[in-house]
Amino acid sequence: MVYLMDTQRVKRLLLVGQSIVYLIAFSSIYYQIPALYGESGIAPVAAKIEKCDASDPLNCISPLVFVLSHQLSIKPSSALQIIALLGVFFSICTIAIRATRNFLFYLLLVLLYLSIVRVGDTFLFFQWDSLLLEAGWLMVVVAATGNSPADLMSTYLVRFLAARLMFASGIVKLQSLCPTWWGLTALDIHFETQCLPTPLAWFAHQQPEWFRRLSVALTFFVEIYLPPMFLLPIPMLRAIAAIPNIVLMLGIMATGNYNFFNIHFALLCAACLEGGYTSSAIRGRGFGRRFLEFIVSVAVFGAAAVHWAMMFGIQFDPKTNTVLSKITFSKGEFEKLTKIGTSIFVHVAILAFVLVFIEFLVTVWKQSTATAQTPEPKSKKGKGKGDKKNETKAVQKSGGGIFGATGRHAFFVLFFGSFLFWTSFVPFTVIDDAASNRIPDILRDIHSRTKNFQFTNSYGLFRRMTGVEGRPEIVIEGSHAPNGPWKEIEFFAKPGNVNTAPAVVLPHQPRLDWQMWFAALGTYQHNPWFLSLVNRLLNNDANVIGQLKNWPFTNKKEPLTFVRAQLYTYRFAKPDTKVWWTRSLQHEYMPAMTKDSPAILEFLAQNSLITTKAYKTGPIDKAIDQLHTQARQLPQNTFVRSTTAFGVLLSLFI
Repeated sequence: MVYLMDTQRVKRLLLVGQSIVYLIAFSSIYYQIPALYGESGIAPVAAKIEKCDASDPLNCISPLVFVLSHQLSIKPSSALQIIALLGVFFSICTIAIRATRNFLFYLLLVLLYLSIVRVGDTFLFFQWDSLLLEAGWLMVVVAATGNSPADLMSTYLVRFLAARLMFASGIVKLQSLCPTWWGLTALDIHFETQCLPTPLAWFAHQQPEWFRRLSVALTFFVEIYLPPMFLLPIPMLRAIAAIPNIVLMLGIMATGNYNFFNIHFALLCAACLEGGYTSSAIRGRGFGRRFLEFIVSVAVFGAAAVHWAMMFGIQFDPKTNTVLSKITFSKGEFEKLTKIGTSIFVHVAILAFVLVFIEFLVTVWKQSTATAQTPEPKSKKGKGKGDKKNETKAVQKSGGGIFGATGRHAFFVLFFGSFLFWTSFVPFTVIDDAASNRIPDILRDIHSRTKNFQFTNSYGLFRRMTGVEGRPEIVIEGSHAPNGPWKEIEFFAKPGNVNTAPAVVLPHQPRLDWQMWFAALGTYQHNPWFLSLVNRLLNNDANVIGQLKNWPFTNKKEPLTFVRAQLYTYRFAKPDTKVWWTRSLQHEYMPAMTKDSPAILEFLAQNSLITTKAYKTGPIDKAIDQLHTQARQLPQNTFVRSTTAFGVLLSLFI
């Protein structure tokens, strides 16, 4: 048996958990704003805000940043820091104060993060940022004022999001026709080529080949076969299906630095632990019903496992005591299965939504009936004054009736929740053209008109594996002379020195380090921000330098004058060596550049990576700068962990 919770406990877990994820996200980006988005940062937010029209702020890329900057007469980057700090503050409020876990506060949180994402550009263009926004809008529904059986619908929407994300992530891996996924060899390269591996990734990389192949096959089972079970009206089956997904997240978190994503998805899976609207309803299930649920759950899960074993050729080899695995279906067969599977997923989701609505109506009716039949306490003079009519009115006033607070709550959940539910099929069905073509035009139009709010998004994690021949890694070198000597500039978390163990920076995301991974897959000409980074290093920008692990140019007699970049291929070292990595030089990534080169400055201006306006530092700016200086007394991952630990402790003891 699995542990199931009533709806209100699930609701509290989702809201507090979402607030903790917000706290991680806001504190992480706050630390990095001056370096990434400052007026002399890598991608200045001021360069975007300068294009806004003061007479029409709503059409600005981020109206809140624009309005704060103008109304308070502060720099745009200071406005962005205020937004992040407000996000931290409201996150802590919703963790610590029950009364703040309402519609208004969660609406503020999602709008604050949206304001940052809108100007975040390259450094905030990740699927977990989109997920945080979409889940944020759902939490506005979950947190709708008051508690009522309508919460059954809002928690269903959370399960639906988790199911869509994971199902699509599994499907796109095979749709990409990536040979590593089809050959079940993705984990042969994943652990050493992912953006920011952890030390445990090195050990996972050393596991035998058959185990890595089986792990890939199991990943497909977890991502494709189990998510549709999140939607079924069988609480035990939902919980059983969610547990392997949570375990998968723990495994990914142990071997890779994926910031708050794994925590966030595991939180969404917690909605699958909902067993009923009340704890008495869960306990009230008779033995017969619980036993039937158990049998059905085992049957459905077992049937899925058997089908998976057939499709992925799972066999035990007694000669080697290993489990063999191999995809047994063709690409054409997979395309047909995708059409069938997506169609089933969509229809099950719609049917489950209708069933949850019916469950809501039945629960309201039962509550109203039970309350109406409860006799009013007698007064000292004898019989109480309330008759059946008065009791019904009391139920309605207290929120128990469909025309009272319950009705208002249900109307909001149904209205906004239905909007999120139906429009989510537009981005979800991109995995299947046939399903996508059946989407009504009105839903496409609504989704298109509201896409800037990121109410719903498409997902597809780890679509293709890169680095089959090794991990491409950019090493930036600097010198005071054109002919060297060249000194390596190490980043905070990404691989550099082969003797240094992979970093563990969870739950923080050092976004510059992440983008360096993507830049290594292309050229510097296609990554304008990279030239901006080089320009900031040549100008000795303190904020940008603060994001690095070391700065070898402290000698004023030999200042940094030239910067170049080399492309290496990194691989995990063998177990019998004393280093963590081995590397080999491939070619020059970027030739030597000098400070304030006219060509570079023109290129940066064309890409809105340099400000054209001089900004004065006012008293508010100075206060914000001083506050950030205090925050930088801690290393960036320590700062984020400290705020996160504070939030977690609040959730446990308040």
